[in-house]
Order: sequence, then C-alpha cells, then structure tokens
Amino acid sequence: MHPQHRPPRYFHRPLHRRLEPASRNGIVLDGLEEPGYERPSEPGGLSWSLLTGVPQALVCQRQLR
Repeated sequence: MHPQHRPPRYFHRPLHRRLEPASRNGIVLDGLEEPGYERPSEPGGLSWSLLTGVPQALVCQRQLR
C-alpha cells in the first residue's frame, strides 16, 4: 500500500441504525445469518482464524409488511 496522508474513514453504525430507514417504510428484518467460511486448504493462505471478533459475512433477509 502507498503511504496514506489522511487516516481512512471508518464509521461504526449499529445494526438498528442501518435498518431504521427500511423499518420506517414497512420493511422488516425476518432473517439474519453470520455464515463462516471453510479454512484455507493451502498453507500460507489467508485465514480468518486471527479475526474471531469480525463476522466474515452478515446476510439479512427483509420483507415488506
């Protein structure tokens, strides 16, 4: 990576804040999964084993009600 002159912007947004606009318009969350992936099969491959507090993916299912 090239040196960065400014720190990157990271914004923490709780899940309820992300879903609030949809909820106000009648869209509700009716499914939530945090699936994991298999470990890499080759040595030296990328691994999530050191990032146990970070979900690999967050999948939301919503419905209009």
